[in-house]
Amino acid sequence: MKATPPPPPGKLAASSTTPGKLAASSTTPSTPPSKPEFTPQQRTQEPPAKPSQPSQTISPPELVENNPPAPVPQKTSPVPPAAEPEWTVPEKTPPAKPTPSKEAPAPPPAQPAAMSPASTTPGAVLWQYPTIVPGHDQPYPPIRNGVVVDGDRRIYAALGASLLALEDVDGKPRVVWEFKTSGAIPGPPVRGPDGRFRVHSGDGKLYCVSPSGELVFAAEVDQPLGWAAPVVDHANTTWICRYGGGLTSVDAQGNVRATPFFRSRQKFDSTGLIAEDTFYVGSEDGFVFAIRVNESRGRNVFDHNRGRGKTDWFINSAPALTKDEQLIVAGRDGFVYSFDLNGVQNWKLAVPGQMLASPVVAPSGRIFVATSLVQAGQPSRGQLLAIDPAGPRVAWEYSTKRQIEATAVIGDDGAIYFGDNAGELHAVDSDGKKLWKIEVGSAVRSAGTIYASGRLLFGLDNGSLVAVVCSSQSIAAGGWPKYMGNRYNCMACKE
Repeated sequence: MKATPPPPPGKLAASSTTPGKLAASSTTPSTPPSKPEFTPQQRTQEPPAKPSQPSQTISPPELVENNPPAPVPQKTSPVPPAAEPEWTVPEKTPPAKPTPSKEAPAPPPAQPAAMSPASTTPGAVLWQYPTIVPGHDQPYPPIRNGVVVDGDRRIYAALGASLLALEDVDGKPRVVWEFKTSGAIPGPPVRGPDGRFRVHSGDGKLYCVSPSGELVFAAEVDQPLGWAAPVVDHANTTWICRYGGGLTSVDAQGNVRATPFFRSRQKFDSTGLIAEDTFYVGSEDGFVFAIRVNESRGRNVFDHNRGRGKTDWFINSAPALTKDEQLIVAGRDGFVYSFDLNGVQNWKLAVPGQMLASPVVAPSGRIFVATSLVQAGQPSRGQLLAIDPAGPRVAWEYSTKRQIEATAVIGDDGAIYFGDNAGELHAVDSDGKKLWKIEVGSAVRSAGTIYASGRLLFGLDNGSLVAVVCSSQSIAAGGWPKYMGNRYNCMACKE
């Protein structure tokens, strides 16, 4: 499918009933798609209060010296989204477990710092896409996923029901193309070794899109789960955690298995990873599953009867893999676990609060997890914890004034970047000392990445992407430095 010729600057191509992409040469976004039935993943805490009138005047970043921290295919007629949708995943019934007390109401996030395209100061905001206009509805739903960065430093992002390709041109975002689906895309795009991009839309289809924005195939695979993203292997087969439980696959030509590859009574509402021809994924029954993907039918090789891969409650966060092949799992039971690739538990460590983000691992082997702490009648807060696996023990902690649901990204200089629900982005060094902090005006619950030298990117709850100057030249080379392991969101794609 070919795109229509680019329209004049400032406009997207006219809407059509033909599936596919829209080309554009402006940062002006297309009018948002109609509100889909499926919505991004459920969170256990209430989202922070929406600011009444967000301002586009973005205070300079707070730079500090090393002071220790305080102990989507059919184009649809667009309809503006509701101002405050309820992001839920249907039919999810957690096991009997005490429900955290509801936190005291959070104040509106502070207003963002002024955008400074020419600035080279770490923490300065470079650009925001799309621009949020005070008094208008936000153009996209809250962004809770992550982006893909291709080899040419182009950004691929799932916003609402669309997959967009953007480029940073002279410190400003430019939309290269937009591919629309018919439902919200809760998870991130993933790139396969073939260079094509996959997104799992709320319309129940897996879309494969070429680097130029053309449809390769659309495969019927059922509704997406709120926490699970597609995973692509070396053969360009895409693995999907089924809404009805278990695992299915779509080959490189878009053919879906007639029967599920692996059946399970429990849903795998977690993003998995593939290592040594085995798909490792967390389940709603509290177990990690290890499913062989190089056989004709799926087979779990963890003996759950012997306690292999066992935690004590839901697993929604994505696992991480260390250089010595240890699976790091953040359980909803308040423990961080280490398992070997046979499912044997190496250790577990209790941490305060809930872990709603996924763990990341530095090249040194140090593990970073974020927590959300809520007490009745008390303001919520968050912590970033650094865990030394030898022991294990908490090496240091860095506190924030609101919960942390954003998955951190580690830079090649050891800096760790993450956001919180108060609408602040933080940078700390490998010893937990604050490098800088900046207010971006909306809660940050997405997975971060470094898309170019000195360029950091996160998604915000106001439906926009924000680019910020950072000290790192790239993500760390080694360990598991970001959500899904690398900039492609695919470990079958080598750097």
